[in-house]
Amino acid sequence: MKNWAGNLTFSAKEFIEIDNISKLQQVVSNSQGVKVLATGHSFNAIGDTKDTLISLKNLSNAIEIDSQNAQALIPAGMAYADAARYLESKGWAFSNMASLGEGNNCWSDLNWNSWFWK
Repeated sequence: MKNWAGNLTFSAKEFIEIDNISKLQQVVSNSQGVKVLATGHSFNAIGDTKDTLISLKNLSNAIEIDSQNAQALIPAGMAYADAARYLESKGWAFSNMASLGEGNNCWSDLNWNSWFWK
């Protein structure tokens, strides 16, 4: 498995795409070490591991919007651009947008806690 640019090869012994919480719990319980590989948009080996890499991109993509508190719960595996499009379709937006829409909630966790606008 390679990063987005193809210039970095990950050395994990296994790569698992998670599609439900039970599978995630099982993988974490049975692995010596686990790292979540977001979109592979990295210029170095910080996301690499010799153990298990997991992807959350196939996990639930249901966004929950709390209008009263101007907050949204966005799944860890959802791409930033997809979340922005969904929020826009509901009349909402991030108050501060990242420049790279390919990333997902795993690497942009601090951005997801920003204010939302309606």
